[in-house]
Amino acid sequence: ILRENHEDKFDKRIIITYGNYAWVYYHMGQLTEAQSYLDRLETICKQFPDASRYTAMIPEVYGEKGWSLLSSAAQYYEEAKECFQKALEEDPDNVEWNDGYAIVLSRLETFSGTPEKCESTQSMKQFRRVLELDPDHGEAMVLLALKLQEFNQIEEALELVEKAL
Repeated sequence: ILRENHEDKFDKRIIITYGNYAWVYYHMGQLTEAQSYLDRLETICKQFPDASRYTAMIPEVYGEKGWSLLSSAAQYYEEAKECFQKALEEDPDNVEWNDGYAIVLSRLETFSGTPEKCESTQSMKQFRRVLELDPDHGEAMVLLALKLQEFNQIEEALELVEKAL
């Protein structure tokens, strides 16, 4: 499926998966299988000038790492934020990474306690960026609506929820 949906970026996107397989097979004691995935990684990484033998710190890797950290415990949110920022430095119009960045900003704001007098937060600006790139992004609409509701911007929040539905 990955090859079908992202044929032009398959090698960049498969790095994480192959690394995960190598790790799992290693821990299962299936060293031949682990090595086969390491060999695949090594072949792919040769395409990227700054890559090490088994990994390339390219936007796709940073983005995937950001999502992994975001789905983990809150203690990893700052690191997830940094990963999304690095991915966006290279590919600022990537909807997926802009969305992840907006979500992590929103979660960090929740933990830090955003001042109630603010009219807009970093995450709200970032959700608007996602919607600029993809006007039909339902998740961004709903998450932005929730943020707007926190700041009593009810009318716009309701419009976004209705549009998302």
